[in-house]
Amino acid sequence: MKKKKYLMKIFMHLHAPLKERIQMVKDLGRSLDDKLAEGETIEEAIAELGEASDIIQEYEDLGLRKRTKEWALAVIWILIGIVVGYLLFTECRILYRGYNYIIIRTSPNTGVGVAYGINVGAEVVKVVFESIGFIICVGNVIWHFIKQKRKKEM
Repeated sequence: MKKKKYLMKIFMHLHAPLKERIQMVKDLGRSLDDKLAEGETIEEAIAELGEASDIIQEYEDLGLRKRTKEWALAVIWILIGIVVGYLLFTECRILYRGYNYIIIRTSPNTGVGVAYGINVGAEVVKVVFESIGFIICVGNVIWHFIKQKRKKEM
């Protein structure tokens, strides 16, 4: 049972991509199995490999945790970009039509359409700000990917 706890602690507290965490835990599990097959006790095997907190700290000292933070930030910027892009699309569609259109259904067979005008100045300002926000999001995503690529090349 102590082996499972040891491996689970490493898996849960390691800040790494899922594939790397799984691979690391598998490798450590194989190492523990080999040591147990040689006749060592679980405590001796764990002491030889190192405590879970030491392994986690060693991994973070290599700078691999920062790589996962960069990936998380890129994903966050992508999600923000999708939301802002949708808002931008909606505002542009309203600006193109020149009015908002609402359908009020009083029963399944009838529908009353209501069209009302828009304030063009306010819509243009919204489109400009949303365009700037979208460009910032896309720029940050590109910057994060370029930064990751440069780190991999080094």
